[in-house]
Amino acid sequence: MRTKTNIILNTFLLLGILLHPNLYSQNNESLPKEGKESILNSFVQDFAKDPFAREMTFGFKVDEDQWHMIIEKDSTGALTSLLKNGFPNTPILYWEMDSQTLSWLDKGINGETATARAQANDPYPLRTRATDGFPRYTINKELNEFLEGLRLHFWTRGLPETFMLSKDVARLSHGGYVVGLVYAEGLRTMWYQLDPGQHVNEDPIDQKNPSHSLIIVTRGKFNAKIDGKELIFKEGHSYLVPAGVSHEFWNSFENAAESILIMYGEGA
Repeated sequence: MRTKTNIILNTFLLLGILLHPNLYSQNNESLPKEGKESILNSFVQDFAKDPFAREMTFGFKVDEDQWHMIIEKDSTGALTSLLKNGFPNTPILYWEMDSQTLSWLDKGINGETATARAQANDPYPLRTRATDGFPRYTINKELNEFLEGLRLHFWTRGLPETFMLSKDVARLSHGGYVVGLVYAEGLRTMWYQLDPGQHVNEDPIDQKNPSHSLIIVTRGKFNAKIDGKELIFKEGHSYLVPAGVSHEFWNSFENAAESILIMYGEGA
C-alpha cells in the first residue's frame, strides 16, 4: 500500500505543480504564434462566462511563447477577460504545454485528462508552474483545490460543460484509455475504455489504492481479479472495491469495454 508521503507526492504531481523543468518534452511541429493565441483567446473569452470564474491573473507558456489572462470586474460588476502577450512583472502561476497539447485541448481533450498519469515519473502534457518570485508557501490545500477546479473549468468551453467520452480524447493510463472527469477533495472520477488485450493495473505497485473504487460498467465486459479472485465484470453492473484491496482488469474478449471509475474517500 502506498505510504502517506507517496499519496501527498502523487497529489502534487497530479496537479502538475513541478519544479523540475525538463521532466517532459515532445517533438512535434509547432503552431504559429497567431494560431496559439487564437486558441487561447477562445478559452479565455469563454471562461469569463463560467460560473467558476473569478478575478485573477494566470499565465500560459506554449512552446517558448508566453501570454497571461486578466479576469476582472467592469463598472457593472460583470467579469471581463483579456489575453495579453508575455508575462506580467508580478509573479504568477501559469500552465506550460507544447503546440500539440494545445491542439488536443482545442479538439476536446479536457484539463483533467491532460494531466492523467499512472506513476509519478510518467510524462504528462499539461503542467502548472510558477514564475520566479512566486511565494511557494502559498501552495497549500486550498490553492490545490482551486487549481483542480480551474483546470477542469477553464479547458472545457460552453455551458453546460460537456466531456467527450471517446478514445479519441483519452490518454493511456494504468494500461487503459482514460478520460478524466471531476476531481475534488476525496473524489476522483474518470471514464475508461479497455480494448481487447489491454491490462489495467498489471504492475503490482498499482493494484492497491488508499481510497475506495466504484466501477460502473457501461458497455461490454472484461476480466477482473479482486483480492486474488478472478471474475467477469459485466455491463449494467457496478462493483465496489474497498480501499487496500488488490485489483486488476484485462480484456480477453473480442470487443472493447467501457466503465466509469469513481474513487472516493481518504486518499482519493
